[in-house]
Amino acid sequence: METLTCSLLIQSADIETKILDCAENFSSIQIAEIFKNPFDAFEKLNKTCSDILFVDIDFLHFNPVEFFKMINRPTFIIGLTENREKVLDLLDDGFFDLLFNPFTLEDFCKKIGKVIRIVQDIKANRFKVNAVSDNDLQYSIKQPLPLQKEFMFLKYRRVSTKIRFDDIIYIQNVGNVLKVFNENGAFFYHGSTLCKMLRSLPSNRFIRLNKSIIVNFAKIDKMERHLIYVKNQSFKLSRTYSYQLMDVLNKND
Repeated sequence: METLTCSLLIQSADIETKILDCAENFSSIQIAEIFKNPFDAFEKLNKTCSDILFVDIDFLHFNPVEFFKMINRPTFIIGLTENREKVLDLLDDGFFDLLFNPFTLEDFCKKIGKVIRIVQDIKANRFKVNAVSDNDLQYSIKQPLPLQKEFMFLKYRRVSTKIRFDDIIYIQNVGNVLKVFNENGAFFYHGSTLCKMLRSLPSNRFIRLNKSIIVNFAKIDKMERHLIYVKNQSFKLSRTYSYQLMDVLNKND
């Protein structure tokens, strides 16, 4: 049986020790890395991808959706949390399954035993799985992704406007709505948030620069320290999203 690599993104020493002790009962998994903050995890996981990643949600305050877009995603991501009321939100944020704290050795063995089997199947057959709740231990296979669309509809006040991704220059958050600017200098409103909007856009073509701006990577004219220039406009690049830009740059080298 192939040994699977497992990484931990955990600040709590108690939880780290508990997982290490429980993992000793499985010869088929090997703890490869233990990270204390997302920045260290980003640097390492983009070089060597783990099969299983444990993330301590309660101790690490960051946006899981954005983080998972920036890293070379592990085959299976398990969130550890004490909050049983946010199951659906956490699964929507990119976790495939959850392990609730405090957990016993029996809880860990039941969970990791199922995860090991599904990860081995994924690696052998190259399919992906849908997230599941802790009450539903049946993992379902995702269907092959359809061909990527080249457009989307912007919806605002009962009006839907079709726009091609290539025509979008940048997107700005202006309170409760977004302004989407096109090649002609015009803009359209869209009732959404930047986080949700980013999920609707091709991940390899659009990047978030700060709390207010998403830009089309192909439209960037110049980069200067913490400033990004797009069509004679400058936008500040925050440290939080600079890693995503680095990742896109590496993929486009």
